Amino acid sequence: MTTYRNLSGNSSVRYYYSYGSSIKIRFSGVGRWGGIRSSTYIYTYYSAGSSVIEYMKSLASRGKGLNSYVNRRQPRYSDRY
Repeated sequence: MTTYRNLSGNSSVRYYYSYGSSIKIRFSGVGRWGGIRSSTYIYTYYSAGSSVIEYMKSLASRGKGLNSYVNRRQPRYSDRY
């Protein structure tokens, strides 16, 4: 996975992997009890739509705005682990 540049300095996105019709994003932050918690989400053309995925890929490569976009739009994901 590629390290997210986080140009704004306040994103919970840590890594992403852009491939074909999908993008995989790893988020991390502080859990309820103070420990570090991370989750990986996979978004696909099928789950979120091609225009959404392509826009998310462009935000990821720019290193700014991806976390805000996901929080605001809440695109459907195909898998989470």
